[in-house]
Amino acid sequence: MIKKILNKNIFFLYFIFIFFNVSNVFANTNNLCDIFYENIRTFNSELELYNAPIFEQEQKFFGFLLNQDFDTNSGDWIYSRDKNNNISIFNVYYYSNSYDKLNKNDKINKLNNIEVSSLSDAEIDDIIYNNDKIEFSIINNLNDKSKTFTIEKSFFEQVTDVVPIFRINSLKNIDVKNIEYTVNYDLEYWWLDNRLINLIRPEFEAQVGIIKDLIEESKNTYGESFSEDTFISGWWCELTKEEFYNENLFLWHPEIEFINLVKDDLENKEIVFRFNYNIYGENYEELYLQVKENGIATFTKPSQLDFRAFPFDSHKLDFIYADVKQSISQMSFDFDHNLNLPLDGNVRAKIYEWNIPGEYAQIEPFDHLDYESYQYDGIKASFNIDRNSSYYIYKVLAPIMLILAVCWSVFWLRVDQIESRLTVSIVCLLTLIAYNFIVDENIPKLPYLTALDQIILSSYFFASIPTILSIVYLNISQNSNENLLDSQNYVRIIAPILYFVTVLSIMYANINKNPSALGSMKSFFG
Repeated sequence: MIKKILNKNIFFLYFIFIFFNVSNVFANTNNLCDIFYENIRTFNSELELYNAPIFEQEQKFFGFLLNQDFDTNSGDWIYSRDKNNNISIFNVYYYSNSYDKLNKNDKINKLNNIEVSSLSDAEIDDIIYNNDKIEFSIINNLNDKSKTFTIEKSFFEQVTDVVPIFRINSLKNIDVKNIEYTVNYDLEYWWLDNRLINLIRPEFEAQVGIIKDLIEESKNTYGESFSEDTFISGWWCELTKEEFYNENLFLWHPEIEFINLVKDDLENKEIVFRFNYNIYGENYEELYLQVKENGIATFTKPSQLDFRAFPFDSHKLDFIYADVKQSISQMSFDFDHNLNLPLDGNVRAKIYEWNIPGEYAQIEPFDHLDYESYQYDGIKASFNIDRNSSYYIYKVLAPIMLILAVCWSVFWLRVDQIESRLTVSIVCLLTLIAYNFIVDENIPKLPYLTALDQIILSSYFFASIPTILSIVYLNISQNSNENLLDSQNYVRIIAPILYFVTVLSIMYANINKNPSALGSMKSFFG
């Protein structure tokens, strides 16, 4: 009996012991983030965490990137070539030896006195990566002047690289009259700050395990497949924007904002700060900070839209973002990770008036701008939209042509039925004027004529002709000039043909002036 009681008590005590130990481990795990935040607050002044984490290049570098295109056939990135088969500059790093010599979009036509047009991509790579000094011959994008100079590779203090990832989830509205467009978007950006590693490693090892033991365990698990890129272990913490500032961490971080923002829906906006500590291979660990932003916002274009080809017009929607509070001596965007912006089906949905022809948006550096006596770095993401012209074809152009047909039907009435002729032609002319008001509601007040304006004005002219000719032919009939009176038989056939030729000529001329309009026209006929 006593033995049974003792056994029950031992089991109970053992259960209590396990429960408290598990609870402590769980509590310690939850407290790891709090310990990390406290360490940041404690050592912030000593480590100067309020300044940008500037570091030196691990390898010598010329300090520029080249423009590239994605080859769908090979699945590789290839150098962008102009009509002369030259390559061009995509971006130039601040503080590098190239910064005062190269500009964005400069064309390189010679490397070490060898014509670039005769070199393959592999040969260009061989010259750039295997030489510490190269003689460049470039054509400046600002003045088209050619110049030659030598650039040496160097180690340089690189400003903080911020990697942005911008996604458009869906288009909500496109208001071309006010040149505004509303989208649901995701904006993520992250940067390394390895100064924080020592503030988390001791607590991480106490709870997860000694790093060298984790490495050995991973080696045994992966065997020959183990490499420097093998992920071993990691940890993360997440804070909302309000929590981040309430913690009083005073950490340096970018404050990226949209330059061409019109309206921000703050009620549907979410911003999260995330700390990620990762261990790879034998000799590499990293701690990077990530900001994830999701929201609905309305944007505008910095420049005017071209409506000359309307309703066969195409436009480019821009999304420009930068950190205007950080100069290019503190941070820059890493474009290596940001060469394209995929556009999925959700982007194309529910905007019936517009078609999005491409699968990718274009990503390019936003020109450095002066802002309170310093320069900052930025990115412009953009994609094309083609107007779906079906509405204007079926509900504007087709009715106009029918109205013109009715208008020209007066030549099948007797010449002496002047009242009937004038009634029909004038009513048709007034109807055309009403259609002009419909068009004006959909586009801004422009200082030039659109393609549709030209068609409608031509329709005015051809709708006026029956009125004028009806009066002329009435006078001819009264003067008994049968030869001239017979000419209306030719007019009733020739005039409609001339009208159709005029309309086609207007459309052709506008497409030639605006090649982008071809996409909109193709989308209609397709």
